[in-house]
Amino acid sequence: MKKASIKEWIFRLLAYLLILILLTVTVYPFIWMILNSFKSNAEVFRTPLALPKGWDLSVFKKAWNSYNLGRAYANSLKITACVVLINLVVSSLAAFATSTLHFAGRKGFLLFCIGCQVVSGQVLLTPLFKLLVDTSLYSTHLGLILVMSAFSIPLSVYLFHGFFSDLPRELYESATIDSCNSFQYLIHILLPLSKPIMSTVAIFQAMFAWNEFLFSMTFLKSEKLWSLQPLINNLFSGKRQSYDMQFAALSITVIPIVLLYFALQKYFIKGMTAGAVKG
Repeated sequence: MKKASIKEWIFRLLAYLLILILLTVTVYPFIWMILNSFKSNAEVFRTPLALPKGWDLSVFKKAWNSYNLGRAYANSLKITACVVLINLVVSSLAAFATSTLHFAGRKGFLLFCIGCQVVSGQVLLTPLFKLLVDTSLYSTHLGLILVMSAFSIPLSVYLFHGFFSDLPRELYESATIDSCNSFQYLIHILLPLSKPIMSTVAIFQAMFAWNEFLFSMTFLKSEKLWSLQPLINNLFSGKRQSYDMQFAALSITVIPIVLLYFALQKYFIKGMTAGAVKG
């Protein structure tokens, strides 16, 4: 018993140490970015690891006005909201069909969704560019939204399918006995029970759409249409760098995703575990 308890204590110590290391690696850069956004440009170079001498919020207002963050913010919110909405609607309908209804090719469709997740966006960048040009969707938000939705829906379908499959089949059978058709069952019974997985999908796809850079930079030619990521990249590509305002701009950029996660975090873990049990 004594040896077992010592081994268990060592294992817990190593586990806590690993968690501490991972927490430091992931959280410290975020805190460092926030702290440096309150410093002057000279102070960033002089004391990059120290606390700021003052906590002046005027640099955030200056960055917002100087870099046209308001326009890029509105574009990012529009694109992200559309991508998340399309994902929730399309993937929930597709997963409902694969998990509840029985039809030929159901398993093949799921395998196709899994296979789509390994396809890199860089591989299809040239044909997608030509497709958007031919359909007059190049340099439009609609074209970008459709491309991003197409790449993100397979993962959403897989997560929704795992959650729906975990629900008892008797629930659907009882609903049909009570004269409830498939669409009514989806709207009035299945979706209200799916808050955990809907929150999980919303967080995943919002992070993807908000942070997406490759498609945004390739398919949006006009700066007026740029989302936050191409704009932030453009800020760091100039010869003269104003790091205080750049750190402030970066801090402003991450706020929506952080708020979204904290708002939906109580559903996030439950949705992830439920969506990963069955396939």
